[in-house]
Amino acid sequence: MGMEILRNSRHDGSMQQTSARDGQPRFVAEAVGGRDEKRRATSRGLADAAFRLASERGFDGFVVEDVTALAGYSRRTFANHYSCKEDAVASVLLNKAGAAVDASDLSALATFQGTDIDLLELLLLSAVDTQLCDYMISLRHLLRTHEPLLPYVLAVGVPMTERVGDVIALAVGPSRDPLTTSLLIHATWGAVIAVLRGVYDPWADTTTDDERVEALRAYWVTTFDRFRTGFGPVA
Repeated sequence: MGMEILRNSRHDGSMQQTSARDGQPRFVAEAVGGRDEKRRATSRGLADAAFRLASERGFDGFVVEDVTALAGYSRRTFANHYSCKEDAVASVLLNKAGAAVDASDLSALATFQGTDIDLLELLLLSAVDTQLCDYMISLRHLLRTHEPLLPYVLAVGVPMTERVGDVIALAVGPSRDPLTTSLLIHATWGAVIAVLRGVYDPWADTTTDDERVEALRAYWVTTFDRFRTGFGPVA
C-alpha cells in the first residue's frame, strides 16, 4: 500500500494547514482531492530533483536553476512550492514516509481492528523497503554535512504528525484519549529523527540491501515494544 502524507507549502515555505471538507478528517479531504493532484505531482517532481542533486553533488554543488532544469519546471514554479533547496530536499521525507497507505484503501482503514499503536506500527513496517532505507541513509549524510538542512527536516514533523493523527482517527477512532495518541505519534517522529541525526544507527552492521531492510524493520519492532511496555530498565 502507499498512502502519501503530503504537505502544502505556501510561497514563503511555511506550513499551510487545510481545513476538513464536508466533515471529513483533513487528511481524507486532501487524499481524495483530485483537483490538487497536479500541484502535488509538481511538488514531488521538484523535491525529487533537489534530493537527487544534493545526494550527487552536495548542497554547494547545485543551485535552484539546476533543480528546475532537471525537473522540467520554471524558477517561478519552484518558488510557488518551496522557499529554497533545503525546503525541497526535506519535503521528500513526507513523500517517502507517507507511502504506507494508499488513498484508495481508506475504506479498509475504516474497518481496521486494533489500537493506535498497532496501526502506527503497521504503517511504518509496511513502508520499509530498500528505497526508503537508501533515502534515509542519504538524508542522514546530508544532515551531517549541511547543517542548514536540519530546521527544514524538523519542520516536516508538523504536517506529518497531523496527517498521521488523521489516519489514526479515521481507522481507530477514540480508542484512547487524545493526549496518549498525540504522545505516541510524536514519540514515533522522535524515533525517526534519532536515526536521521545519527543518535542510533540501525544499519551499523549491515552490508546488503536485505540486511538494511530487516535492520530498519527490527528498529521499529523494538521501538514499538518499548512503547507498549514503557521505558523502564531493559532486561
